[in-house]
Amino acid sequence: MPQVDILYASTMQRARETVDPLARTYGCSVQWDDRLREIGSNSSDHTPWSTEDLPIYYSDYWPSERPFSTTTPIVEGGETFMHFRTRVGLFIEEIVERLALHDARVFVSSFDRPNIRYTLVDKADGRAQLLAFVRESHAGEAGIVYCLSRRKVDETAAWLVTKGIDAIPYHAGMETSERSANQIRFQRDDGVVVVATIAFGMGIDKPDVRFVAHLDLPKSIEGYYQETGRAGRDGLPADAWMAYGLADVVQQRRLIEQSDASDEFKRVSGAKLDALLGLAETAGCRRVRLLDYFGEASGPCGNCDICLAPPETWDATDAARKALSAIFRTGQRFGASHVIDVLRWCWGVEVAEVYHESRSDG
Repeated sequence: MPQVDILYASTMQRARETVDPLARTYGCSVQWDDRLREIGSNSSDHTPWSTEDLPIYYSDYWPSERPFSTTTPIVEGGETFMHFRTRVGLFIEEIVERLALHDARVFVSSFDRPNIRYTLVDKADGRAQLLAFVRESHAGEAGIVYCLSRRKVDETAAWLVTKGIDAIPYHAGMETSERSANQIRFQRDDGVVVVATIAFGMGIDKPDVRFVAHLDLPKSIEGYYQETGRAGRDGLPADAWMAYGLADVVQQRRLIEQSDASDEFKRVSGAKLDALLGLAETAGCRRVRLLDYFGEASGPCGNCDICLAPPETWDATDAARKALSAIFRTGQRFGASHVIDVLRWCWGVEVAEVYHESRSDG
């Protein structure tokens, strides 16, 4: 009887569906370790903060209060092979620590997906911008559109249908039968666009997804990388497109601040959002910034919007100095529009009433 040293399946469910029948066929015994199952299920495709669709799983980082830990290796006196589709160095380090695998060798593959073109645009009319993108670049092709809320998923899918796009919704609020039918249709048929919350994509293996679009800002670079990675798995050219604006940033910060999570979780989540904004606002190659976040050095890719159409840059040092000066001299209590009026010498009634003329250095 052949001996299997390592058997890998991408999900625990698939592992059981594959291994258990084989074991029965060959008369082998298989022992499943609940501790490994727990870690595996919480480290593959789950993303935190998807409160509408999933329990809160901590795949982006593993908090100190997580209940699982061990002080001895899971397999005593033997070899253990563990595969995690995680993207965070700190999470990998904590896996090693909590499983007492202190002498473990860690192998990390490249995070680069060279066939994916990254494009981020300022959001004006998100749906109209999405429609133009699909029609111009991916008419009749399969794609995924991610939205933050169920309501937006339903509204966007219905609107795309009225525009001639074969679109279907997917979120946890749908009837199970309808949700399953839409998932099967997306996997089986060509040219279907699914509009979904981030719950969609777990266990989906459709190689010819030609684009992944975001109508709302993701919560972290980890989430963005995971979701965009569902495009172009056949190795052919694919697009990762996102429209974002200030309102998205405000919404994400509000979700963090209003959460019942610990202060540490809020701090880490805020830092992750800042990193994502850095990716969105960079004037350099998107891929370089993305890979650098994961600790991988690279050069300009030639396959992102920045490389293909470099933005015009200028030295804003003097302008920034004047803006900060105006904020300070006006008492640090006015909004952006008011400070801009002061800087531009637009003396309306409101500005004149608080006597700013002598306080701004223009």
